[in-house]
Amino acid sequence: MMKNSIKRIYLLKRSLLLILGLNTFILTALPIHPVRGETLTPSMMIPNLNALDEKQANEAMMRFEVQALLQSMPLNTERLKQAANHFKSKEDEKARAALDINAITQEQNNLLEQLAKKPEVQAQLDDLAVELVLLARLTEINYALGDERISKAGSYFEQALKSGRNSEVLYQYAQFAQHNKQNKLAENLLSELVAEARKQAATKPESLGYLTMLLSELGSMKQANDPQSEEGYQLQVEALTNTRQVLASTPEALEQLALSLSNLWMAFDSTTTHRDDIIKHYAETIETLRPLAANQAIYAPAFANTLNIQAIMLQQSDNASTQQETIEKLYTEAIALNRKLASAKPNEHLPNVAMTLAGLGSFLSKKDTRHGEAEKLMNEALSINRQLAATHPDPYLRDLYQGQVIRTLEGLADAYIDWKQADKARSALEEALTVAQTLAKAKPDQYGMQVTSIQEALKKLN
Repeated sequence: MMKNSIKRIYLLKRSLLLILGLNTFILTALPIHPVRGETLTPSMMIPNLNALDEKQANEAMMRFEVQALLQSMPLNTERLKQAANHFKSKEDEKARAALDINAITQEQNNLLEQLAKKPEVQAQLDDLAVELVLLARLTEINYALGDERISKAGSYFEQALKSGRNSEVLYQYAQFAQHNKQNKLAENLLSELVAEARKQAATKPESLGYLTMLLSELGSMKQANDPQSEEGYQLQVEALTNTRQVLASTPEALEQLALSLSNLWMAFDSTTTHRDDIIKHYAETIETLRPLAANQAIYAPAFANTLNIQAIMLQQSDNASTQQETIEKLYTEAIALNRKLASAKPNEHLPNVAMTLAGLGSFLSKKDTRHGEAEKLMNEALSINRQLAATHPDPYLRDLYQGQVIRTLEGLADAYIDWKQADKARSALEEALTVAQTLAKAKPDQYGMQVTSIQEALKKLN
């Protein structure tokens, strides 16, 4: 297993997590199939995702990671090939049995005894480490083991490290620790990986992307544990700086750019400490992307999304009153670019047309002389979200856009209330309630609170 394979697993996983979190970077978070070149939607990665509850989605996510691991790891042994075939056939028990722990342990002990005199046996030890990593991940999803599941999987990771503390084993172990809230262990493992990757990047500039991925992963973990983490924030800034450095020569870095910007956006949303600094980093990223987007279409979606989020940030900043013209220009430029992109690929880019239209509409709704413009923009966003909710080919995204219909209607209702147009506000909220109640029948945990919130808003209005 090579470092670029680890990076691909990381990007696929993070991309899917962004989408599952309904992040505003939906478009730039969607990964590209490395062979076919097509955009991967959530249901392509996890079939029937829209029908799963939270627990089922988490289990499906873990299986997705195992599948991604199998697609990227070298299947150099017969045991690995057998296990991979059984897993693909959903024969998990046979897959685990194929990785005979007694045979693996005996072979590992024999090879470790020979290692000092025969360094060439390290290749065989590496193959055994891969077998143990796969066995650990398969044990992690063996819920029949109950509480023993996690400790047993952890012991296989520890045994894998006896073959050598290589980056592949350390990274997979860190992922396992994060899944199971072993935060200190995960931090230690990722920190070890970052330290080694820094050394490599100092002499091999081509490994900078791998370092950046690890910086972002470690920073995200620290921020998840503590949204105010200064170290976590600085790691994210370093990841973004590295990504911008290679962006012109490495379009593939756009996936990492979306993740780095998203992490900083979440930091902006959760703390006031670095808000001005984050706005500056977004502005610098816009200037990096502008000439690239003008010459190569692949950069345009990220450029449009960065313009949009910068506008939102400025609206929420302490200097918003002096930035009104800049905010409107950012939204207007993002809308124009998203419309151009959507004319060629509507399913991919119409969501961002709607997002930017709703953003500008909400912004203009606060200006006394521009209510008509604001209403028109928000109604167009609503129309697009209705269209996507009805016709998008990915069923998970259809549900997501139903949620966007609700949010757009709530935004319209808020504007109508501000404008003293109670009847229009009531109509928008009643439609939002109908959509939310339909979604809540299938997913009460996800939409139940939204139903209650809209009902309370209607009571106040009445």
